Formats: sequence, structure tokens, C-alpha cells
Amino acid sequence: MRSHLGPGVMVAVAAIAAAVPVACVAQEFRSYPQFRYMGGLPGNGWGVDGRGDVGFQGAMSECIPIGYTPANGAWAVGMNSGLIKGKHNWWFTGKETNGMTVSAIGFGARGHGICLSYPAVDQWPGRVINLQAQVLSESRTRPGVSVGGMDLFNEDEAHVNERYMASARSFYVAATKRLGDEKHPVHATVGWGSGRFHDAPFVGASYDVIRRVKLMGEYDGYQFNAAVAWDALGRRQHTLIVFVGAPSLDRPVIGFTYAH
Repeated sequence: MRSHLGPGVMVAVAAIAAAVPVACVAQEFRSYPQFRYMGGLPGNGWGVDGRGDVGFQGAMSECIPIGYTPANGAWAVGMNSGLIKGKHNWWFTGKETNGMTVSAIGFGARGHGICLSYPAVDQWPGRVINLQAQVLSESRTRPGVSVGGMDLFNEDEAHVNERYMASARSFYVAATKRLGDEKHPVHATVGWGSGRFHDAPFVGASYDVIRRVKLMGEYDGYQFNAAVAWDALGRRQHTLIVFVGAPSLDRPVIGFTYAH
């Protein structure tokens, strides 16, 4: 019997296997604390496909940008909560947690979408605005490519990181290509980003293990992350996604996103 695991699966396996423990930072949340656990970008905890539709289908990640952008009529709302290492108090605010709520909406034509997202972090709503635009649609031979900016008003620096003198405004370019077969696709992403992404390359992949379960692995320019997502409703539209991740492989995070 022929295996469903096509050659493209090797990309996801390599990304997930590469997610091995690295040295911890000297101080918790020293650099870019608000976006260490989840990024609030398109694809972070919810899927986007090459046409700009959102839901469980398509590429998914934890912190890195993807090359697909939601198109007109697509939107998502969600929340997540992560635990500071060694703490055990699950909630969306507080000294032991790193919580976030996110709302995102897409505009523009399929394959050339523009997405505006607003992540409200922990106890402070702020004015964090992320903007992403898809400049190349995916074809048989080329990936989808998006460019974007994260925290355009630099609110992270103003409210959290001023004692570290670190800017939170970040810019990036990301390319995503679908590989593998129809039942078990792999979405591989590569890109480069400033600021939050440490002026470095990032890479990741998501893999549909079965129809309603995805595995993810990535390096976001700062740390290795791994995650799994479950499609709770099993519908093409009106999707509820449960996301469980491990930033730095040692800090648990759980999230829920409703996408349409």
C-alpha cells in the first residue's frame, strides 16, 4: 500500500524535528515580551490558504508570518493564554501569564489580499496594529508572497520595553508554498524580518496529519516553537480552531480562534 506521506512531508518533519531546546534568555520577556508566545499575524493560530480564505485549511503558524493574506470578506477573532516558565496560573491577564486577544479582517482580491489585525495584549489594550499585503499570488511554480508590518505604532516599546530600549516595530517578507498531496498537504514558509524577528531569517511548516489535525514547527528568528491545532467543528466556514503550542518548547500556550 502506498503511503500518504509524500516527499513534501519531509519539510514539515525537518522543521518540527529541528525544534530542539536552546539556551533560555537571561531574563523572562527581555526582548519583545508581548509577541513571544503568539504573534497576532495572519495564520498565527488560524489558517489562511492561497486564495485568501481563512479557517482550518491552508498554512498555519504560531509566531512567524506566512505568505498568504486574508482577502475581502475573511475575518477571524481569537484569544490565547501562555504561561511564563515555571508558573501554573492559567488566565489571560496577570504576572504569570502572557495573554492576547486578536481580531483580523481581510480586504482586496483573492491572492492579493490586505489584512488588518489588532492584537490586544494582557491587561493593556494598546494600539497595536499589524498590516499585511500579499504581493504575489501562489501558482504551480511559485509561492505566495506577502509583506507586512507588526506593531506599526511601536506601542510595545512605549508601554513595556522602554526599560530595555528595544523597538517593537517590525517589518517582514514571507513566502509560502503548498507541497504534498491533497489529503496531507504541507505548507512551507520562509522569510526575513526586522525587529521582533531579530533582523534574521525565519522558517516553518504546517502539516495536515489528518483532515482536522495539523502539526507545526518553526524558527521565528528568536526561538524554536512547536504546536498542534484541532478543527473543532469540521466545517469549511464558521471554523472553531483549538491551538496548543510550546514557544521555546518549554512554555505552554493554548488558544481558540473563530474564523469565517
